[in-house]
Amino acid sequence: MSAIKNESTDELLRQILPSLAVQIRIPLGNMYSTLQRLLRRYPATGEELAPFYQSYYRMLRLAGNLSDAQELTSEEPLPLANEDIVAFVHQICLQAETPAELCGQRIIFQSSKSAHIMAFHPSSIERLLLNLLSNSMKFSGKGCLITVSVTVRRDTVELTVEDTGPGLDPAVPLFTPYLPPGPRDSSPRGLGLGLLLCRRAALGHGGNLLVSSLPNVGTKVTVSLPNIRASHSLLRDSVLDYAGGFNHTLVELSDALPAAAFLPPQLDH
Repeated sequence: MSAIKNESTDELLRQILPSLAVQIRIPLGNMYSTLQRLLRRYPATGEELAPFYQSYYRMLRLAGNLSDAQELTSEEPLPLANEDIVAFVHQICLQAETPAELCGQRIIFQSSKSAHIMAFHPSSIERLLLNLLSNSMKFSGKGCLITVSVTVRRDTVELTVEDTGPGLDPAVPLFTPYLPPGPRDSSPRGLGLGLLLCRRAALGHGGNLLVSSLPNVGTKVTVSLPNIRASHSLLRDSVLDYAGGFNHTLVELSDALPAAAFLPPQLDH
């Protein structure tokens, strides 16, 4: 029975969910075109359209996660490029600072070194960090302090995202896709793919991801990556942008942000 279940799960992750993502993207394109036409015709309605733009970005995020679900069945290493991991992570934090302020939260970046060149897969690390930031912003509440750290050691480089929130519910499994118990369950918990994809990104680097949490203290996620350099240069991915050219930060944080972050004049800035 377990073998049948595993085969069904692999089929779901490899084919069904990515195919569903394609079907979602088609009406999304029509939806965005309609929003743009409405905004041009009735500029004063921009504030009223903000929730619709937010919904659009949330659907983009969902489609991206569904497309990447097939990665969860793969054990192949990710293609790595030599870049400055400190500058890369710092830039992501800078882009997330203003959205976090809209949630009444603050992001602090710190690093044990001012710069460090190592081999990593840029798009995977970007989505990993933004996903972890989204979780902290979504579940920690106003006044939360989120610290993002880069710690360079001899053999590893640790990326940590730590918040001062209420901590995680120990009854909720962290690395299990979430399926609602019934058709009437409307809780906005998502599908539980985000943290799984984060762990896959870490494993694809030959590293790992660990989560620790204490009630009323906070949650800390540590991503350990091998401190290595690639022997050859890697050309940046030429595949289709999962976000369709839209602001990656707003897409990945869309579940955590208020509608005010999606006022048309502010989008993609």
